[in-house]
Amino acid sequence: MSTIPALDLHTPDWSLRFAESTRQNKGSAIRDLLSVIGSQTISFAGGLPAPEVFAVEEAAVAADDILATEGRSALQYGPTEGYRPLREALIAQWQARGVNIGIENILITSGAQQGLDLIGRIFLEPHDRVMVESPTYVGAMSAWFGCQPHYLTMPMDHDGLIVESVDDLTERHGSAKFAYSVVNFQNPTGVTLSHPRREALIETAHRLDMALIEDDPYRALRYTGHDIPGLIEIEGQMLGSEWNHRGRVIHLGTFSKTLMPGLRVGYAIAPAPVIRAMVIAKQGFDLHTSMLNQMIVERLITEKTIERNLPNLISLYHRRRDVMDAALNEHFAGRAEWAVPDGGLFLWVKLPEGMNTESLLPVALENQVAFVPGNGFFAVEKQPNTLRLNFSNQPEDRIKEGVRRLASILR
Repeated sequence: MSTIPALDLHTPDWSLRFAESTRQNKGSAIRDLLSVIGSQTISFAGGLPAPEVFAVEEAAVAADDILATEGRSALQYGPTEGYRPLREALIAQWQARGVNIGIENILITSGAQQGLDLIGRIFLEPHDRVMVESPTYVGAMSAWFGCQPHYLTMPMDHDGLIVESVDDLTERHGSAKFAYSVVNFQNPTGVTLSHPRREALIETAHRLDMALIEDDPYRALRYTGHDIPGLIEIEGQMLGSEWNHRGRVIHLGTFSKTLMPGLRVGYAIAPAPVIRAMVIAKQGFDLHTSMLNQMIVERLITEKTIERNLPNLISLYHRRRDVMDAALNEHFAGRAEWAVPDGGLFLWVKLPEGMNTESLLPVALENQVAFVPGNGFFAVEKQPNTLRLNFSNQPEDRIKEGVRRLASILR
């Protein structure tokens, strides 16, 4: 009878075995916050869509039919590039907008967040320079944390990032691998990059031989004002048939905000060499995005479910934005600054100098209301007196009550 030798039992210190980037990475404060928020808490924290407008019944019908007629394909491994009919549906949409793209220019991703991760994987080496808005989307910085980039911050005003800063930053620090912008109803500020600045940014990127990452999850969620062509549309019109060879714009899109986030279906549009590099990186990451989920999204596009549902979505979010703005005017007028965005999901609030919203958050959670402190959205220069409020997820009465609770905490 064999005997098992006794083990020298020591408790391993796993942190000593982790990579240095892992030890330094504190994770997403927003995701951590969402995991501890109770059902009774009025949460303005996450960028969550309203679940009551999800196309649940339509998705269920689509899933049932797909499983009944194409179940073995839907549950099989699929191509890394994505489900071809979904890619073709997206190509048709973008060609109608004047962007001359083909099947080699589009990749289906597991949400736009994976697109950000893949961009970091194919472009960035430690200490490469990256230009981001100040403030910027915290999820982009989380995606690129392990790449250890050196951030150069582009200041913003009511028309979006100040394009002249790109030349200034380049002169002072050297060229950047790419500049990153959330062009419509920016997360976190709600600001939209103006049409003249979009044209100027494209011209600057070509002159400096720099890539542009256009992150655009919110464009369809416009409540006031007029639609502005995306960077990829403007560049496509400038270059015509030469876009695939000379284009600088990499566009990231998603169905998380207009359909439902749980499907985790997004996409990237870029010149063919970029898409090929992203495909190779994705092969080692998750092989491919869920085939069943892609097929559901394609069915809902073809059946125009998203198109029919969008006016209801816009109407609901428009009302909730206005309710939050009215509540802020009632309780915060003269004590805070904010601007009302033309769309998107967020209001950005600036409190008086000297206040620290990170220290206010525990008190807010004790009073069952949550927000995201602003510091995490700044790559370099911090602004501790800022916070982001989401208005899309909560009913109107809870928006009013949540803002009232925040005001009482500040008093």
